[in-house]
Amino acid sequence: MPVILALAAAAFLSTIVMRMTDPIMPLIGGDLGIESSTVALLASAYAVPYGVFQLVWGPLGDRHGKLKVARIAVIGLGLTIVATALAPGFGPMLAARFLSGMIGGAIIPLGLATIGDCIAIDKRQAFLSRFMVAVILGSITGGVLTGILADHLPWRMVLAGYGAATLAVGVGLALLRLADSPNPAFSLNPTALGARYVEIGSRPASRRLLAVVFVEGLLVFGIVPFISPYLHEIRGASFTEIGVVIACFGLGGIVFSLAVNRLLGWLGPSGGLRFGGLMLGLMPVLFLFEMPLPGYGLVWLATGFGFYYFHNTLQLRATEMAPEARGSAFSLFAFAFFVGQGIGPTLAGALVGSLGYAGTIALAGAGLAGLGLVATRVIRVGGTSG
Repeated sequence: MPVILALAAAAFLSTIVMRMTDPIMPLIGGDLGIESSTVALLASAYAVPYGVFQLVWGPLGDRHGKLKVARIAVIGLGLTIVATALAPGFGPMLAARFLSGMIGGAIIPLGLATIGDCIAIDKRQAFLSRFMVAVILGSITGGVLTGILADHLPWRMVLAGYGAATLAVGVGLALLRLADSPNPAFSLNPTALGARYVEIGSRPASRRLLAVVFVEGLLVFGIVPFISPYLHEIRGASFTEIGVVIACFGLGGIVFSLAVNRLLGWLGPSGGLRFGGLMLGLMPVLFLFEMPLPGYGLVWLATGFGFYYFHNTLQLRATEMAPEARGSAFSLFAFAFFVGQGIGPTLAGALVGSLGYAGTIALAGAGLAGLGLVATRVIRVGGTSG
């Protein structure tokens, strides 16, 4: 469907721009006369509002129509990226970056909720996985692409190019004639919104799903930052080799998206909770064994495969968490996942001090394997929200 392709392109760009300033921090610092440690605030200025404003965009989509709000968000993201590129100083750049994160956080949840509206549940998991390929590709290529372009073009031109591409996708979405699903009776009063989130979160099935996705984010992204120092300090890998291994996580997601239809035939829609969860938990434990570097790449690829299989199954369930307020439900789901991601590295960092890298990775792996088994028992895939 053209609309899903356009939303996937917007999701790809929103993921690229999340890390677009990382590879060019020295260039930005040199031009603006500030330290790289200060320039690093640009990453937080995008990430924090990106997560927090998830809770705003979903209700706006439910009230005014998910596609309408998504169109506005994509165009707004393009404009704020251009503003980041043209900012005369670090203060205005930081402000533009904050606005980019605030607006960019709308695109992926509203895209996923739109798939929930448009695609029958028996075909929905495959569409969700393909949409997430765009997100995966953005996370894999973002830093690399920016670094390559910055070797040949001024950094401001690189950022402006991302903004222009995002604007083009937004205009394309605006030109598509599509049925939307606004609900004029959906109140945006803060008290009503809070009550609605409480009501959605209080449903037994919702509580279980939100708890699982929170723990998933905490455990997976708790150990991800420590794979690099583990490989470098314990296994003696170079940073180039580490970069290749880390990229294999996203490649595992692409492999999953290519195999999803066959997996559904073999294991059914709930297979991601059983097989994907166990794979996600057990694979990182193999990092504790010494092996040639390509072996670590294969292990991390398999870990990524397990993660995307498990998470894709949770996303499928999230599309039915509150069908009458799907945008709000997906925002709540994404927020729980984001909070888990935010807490995980801090908790893992504290454990590394006492357990070391190996002990922390092993503990997280055991926790993820257990989470897969628990999720299989407490989450129904493909039914009503309950």
